[in-house]
Amino acid sequence: LWSDGEPHDLNDYKFTTEWVLDPDNTGLWPGTDGWNLIDRFDVSEDGLSATVHYCTGFTGFLGNWNYPPLPEHYMSQIPVADAAEMSYPVGPSLVDAPVNGPFKYASASPSAIELVRNDNWVSPWTGEPAYLDRVVYRFFDGSKDAMIAAFLAGELDLATNLQQGDYTAIASVDPSIGEVRIKPAWEYEHFDFNQSNAEPGKGHPALSDPNVRFALAHAIDKDELYEVVWPGVPAPEFEPCAPVAPGLYYRTEEGLTCIEYDPEKSVQLLDESGWVDSDGDGLRDKDGISLSFTHCTTGAGYRVAAGDYLASKFRDLGVEIINTAAPETIFSGWNEAGPDAECNLTRGNYDTTEFAWVSGLDLFGSTYTVYHSDWIPREENSGGGANFVRLRDDRMDGILDTLFGATDQAEAVALAHEFQAVHTEVQPEVVLYYRSNVRGLNSDLQNYFQNPGTASDMWNIGDWYLES
Repeated sequence: LWSDGEPHDLNDYKFTTEWVLDPDNTGLWPGTDGWNLIDRFDVSEDGLSATVHYCTGFTGFLGNWNYPPLPEHYMSQIPVADAAEMSYPVGPSLVDAPVNGPFKYASASPSAIELVRNDNWVSPWTGEPAYLDRVVYRFFDGSKDAMIAAFLAGELDLATNLQQGDYTAIASVDPSIGEVRIKPAWEYEHFDFNQSNAEPGKGHPALSDPNVRFALAHAIDKDELYEVVWPGVPAPEFEPCAPVAPGLYYRTEEGLTCIEYDPEKSVQLLDESGWVDSDGDGLRDKDGISLSFTHCTTGAGYRVAAGDYLASKFRDLGVEIINTAAPETIFSGWNEAGPDAECNLTRGNYDTTEFAWVSGLDLFGSTYTVYHSDWIPREENSGGGANFVRLRDDRMDGILDTLFGATDQAEAVALAHEFQAVHTEVQPEVVLYYRSNVRGLNSDLQNYFQNPGTASDMWNIGDWYLES
């Protein structure tokens, strides 16, 4: 049952599919996730089983069912075209919205949301409702420091939304109050090469040369970079190599050749490609173009520090990167950015960049639209896709085309391993380090298990309890 007592079954999933595909639903783009490949959804009379038919093999079908279903009895009363403005309420009236988890809304204000036990939900492990009577989410008006102070004072049972840079701030917590946990996340930070082969600032021609990409990769001491960016923060135990974060079932260590720190190799590769300092200005050049790259980031402190470190390493090679912070435009969409937006990834207005990819359980969603050449943002696809490095590689496309239709998970995993091997051979990006999530855990909170993904740490919140 939903929290309001209405039946909750697979008809809600069928409704959700139809809602996503409705032509009036202009805010969503179902093609990427394969919703548009569903041509039949047959639900049994009792609503407890269903057959979903896809018009073609689609390896990302599991990704479709990672989404929570919409309550048909509630959402069907709202025109799809008006859903963005009229669906789930914001503010005190949030308590009227049905939910299907262990807790339901009790009150909402700018400083907190209070939830109470939803007796229409039972744990799949215990068969019982949630242990806790209530859960309160506190907000700190954008001040992470205030949240950390509240945790250190013992006012919070759990402090979330913390990353590597916050570790040292809570590591000193009194053991009688709680502990700090730092665990690998399904994310990795990377240094990217725009291979548009256009012009400096919009895909420097040198970056389409694999020798140049490998030269820059060999010039990065990843251990040293991590210590510079995250001083005093434990580093993940895995060597940063594959574009799949540790802990995911489709990651492999076999057959991967990690790029080692070797500045002499960097010099050799640049020399072989004819990039030399012909005029004595300290920068290598070729055909009248210098190895000077516009390096774009969000401007976050740790990325600025990484950019400064990379600039110093590359300068020794006769290569320049111009660090440019563009938090307003770097991730803007195709139409929002415009063709000349500074440092925009979608438009390809950059040479190199650094940001993080978030991986998930759906290996299709973590690979296909990021590395297939069909998903290079351009006019023909209205800027869709996330192949920001403009990678065009026949081997990669072939693997991903086969992966698209691989419904057998063992075959899909084998193809993911091939994808990782080609990635290391092509080097469209340098995996700098794997990210970690940091959590502050009060000693009274029991049965908490940290989620390596970004969805939520509350996946088993119905089984949490307090012990004091």
